[in-house]
This record gives sequence, structure tokens and C-alpha cells, in this order.
Amino acid sequence: MNVVVYVPNLGGKTGSPIRALNIIYGLRKFGVGYNLNLVSSGFDDELMNSFTCYSTQTYGGIKQAVSFAVQESRADFILCITHAHVNIINKVARKCNVPLFVDIHGIRSLEILEEPIRLLRKIKNIYECLPWFLGLFGARKIFCANPKLYDLMRIIFWGRAIKVCGITDVSSFKYAENESRSKHVKILYAGNLNAYQGVDLLLDAIELIGDDRGLKFYLASNSDISNVKLRDRIIDLKKSSNLYVIDPIAYKLYPKFLATMDVFVIPRKFSLTAYLAFPQKIVESMSSGKCVIATDIAPHRFALKDPLCGILCKPDPKNLANAIIRSKNRKLRMVLGKLARKKATESYDISVQIPKIIRGIEEGIAS
Repeated sequence: MNVVVYVPNLGGKTGSPIRALNIIYGLRKFGVGYNLNLVSSGFDDELMNSFTCYSTQTYGGIKQAVSFAVQESRADFILCITHAHVNIINKVARKCNVPLFVDIHGIRSLEILEEPIRLLRKIKNIYECLPWFLGLFGARKIFCANPKLYDLMRIIFWGRAIKVCGITDVSSFKYAENESRSKHVKILYAGNLNAYQGVDLLLDAIELIGDDRGLKFYLASNSDISNVKLRDRIIDLKKSSNLYVIDPIAYKLYPKFLATMDVFVIPRKFSLTAYLAFPQKIVESMSSGKCVIATDIAPHRFALKDPLCGILCKPDPKNLANAIIRSKNRKLRMVLGKLARKKATESYDISVQIPKIIRGIEEGIAS
């Protein structure tokens, strides 16, 4: 079966292209007879050597590149990963008479509502992104990356939404049942510095904890600290506490780096963006058998409860600080880490989630 997969930017370092890569390699592993043809704005050497790749820059744009890939490969269907530009992909699918499937992890036009930008700019951005959402109506099936997004999509697109949360290759993350003993508990935050991530909440908690010699905090971000207030706070805390700002880690090296940490923290506060998201990093940390501390909002609760396999806390500085202090208990970290790894293996591994996508595609084509 010939497949054209469109991803806006496979060269990116955020959760979206990482999820896309897990889907691509998962389909190659579990999709019997699948011949994958990739369309994106950029590829690394490994992708170029493993798949037939079409660059949107080389072919003069998204529509041209996807059209050419569909015609040359004689595609049986198109899979658009993330809903960016799905309106364009939908037009190509209709013109070429091939089914369209979409994997989404959020709704951009809703996320813009919470961004700290001027109203006119906000309206303009929503107007530009709204066609992406409307393009979803052309999809046979919509794979949803988080439970709350799925709840919304199944109301709007009755019978077409499928919940496919997490998706990671658990085996690629090193796991040791007994962590090496150290004088310090190493606590990691990794991700961008956008407001919805709650980095300011984490900094508040670190400030409350003070100069605790038993804790070391590591902040790894793939984005510049353009927020002056946030940057100044980080600089001040680096002087007065055990906070270390480190360079972003290449994703291929991330599993090995994560193995050197003891705790992973996700400090998101409630927002529409956070509510409709499911952090890729939470599943990766669970896969590594790490103790995960997360604020008690719906997506985090979905990942870390039933059974409880992490530390959930109210999204305020005092409760987050107390949760971090609790994580100094080595026995607690070991128990939660083992349970987290088990849940990641049983619920989020590619061997569990990719077959859901394959079944959805088969049902969509049959319809």
C-alpha cells in the first residue's frame, strides 16, 4: 500500500515532529506492505536514506509537493500529521481522489486565544488558521493525541475520531530498576518556554525551596529566553539556588541524557492549550522509568493515574515545591518509576498505539 505522509517540518525539535517520527517508523514496522513517501520542508540524512522524500521547497510549495508525491507513488491514501495546512492537503486528496487521514495534537486557532499578543494580531492569526480546522471535515479518520482533544473531536466529527495518545518507542529509553546513588537528586525540565508550559511556576517553587543542597535543577530548552522578566528570574535563581541552564539536547541523545536524571517535572498550569495537549515528554520520562512530577490537570492525570505512577500536585508554587521535596525519597522514586515504565509499555508503546492507526486507516478506506 502506497502512502504519502505530510508533516510541516520533520526537522523540528518539538513534540509534534517527534510524534510524527514515531508514527512514521511505527507504520514502517507494523504496517505490512506500507510504502511510505514523506513530504516536508526538511529531512535529516537518516530519513533521506530510509524513505522516498519530497521537499516542499524543492517542488515549489506544499500543494505541488504533495500532488507530485501522490501521483508519482500512486498513493492509496494521504496521512497528514498535525492539522497545519490540512485544508491544502484536503484539496489535493479530493482532486486526486484518494482518502485523507489526519493526526492532530491540538487546535491552533483555539491556542491563539491565550497567546499574549495584540487583539488585531490575534484575530489575524485565527483567521489564517481557521481553514486548517475546516479542512478536518474532509478526513476519513482523525487520530487524536490526547484524551480531552478526543472528547471534543468525537462530538464534532462523530464516528471519525480515534484516541491515540502518547506513541513512543519504549525500548529506545534506557531503564535501570536501581538508580545509581548520588548526593543530589537531579530534576529536569525540558521543553520550550511558552507561557502555557508553566516555567514561571517551576521557578516560584525553586525559589520557595531555596538552597537545598540535596536537589539540583536542570533547565533544558530549545527556545531562546526572549521574555526579559523570565530571563532575569532565571539569572537570579542561578546565583541563589542549584539551578543550571543547559543547552538543548538533540533528540537522538535525549534517551541517554534522560537516564542520568532522577526526576522529570511538568509544571503546566490550567489553560485551554494545556487542556487540549498531551506532553510527549511525559511518556518519554515514564518510558525511562523516571519519577514524574506533574501538575494535576486533566492530561497529566490521564497519564499518571489508574494506576498512580507519578506525583500529581495542585498547580501552585507551594504544592509543586512540596512535591519536589517528596521526590527526595529514593524508595518512592524507584516505585513510581517502575510503575511508570510498566504503564508506558502497556499503554503508549508503538506496538500498542500504531495498530490503532492502522485499524483506523483500514476502516476509513473500507468506508
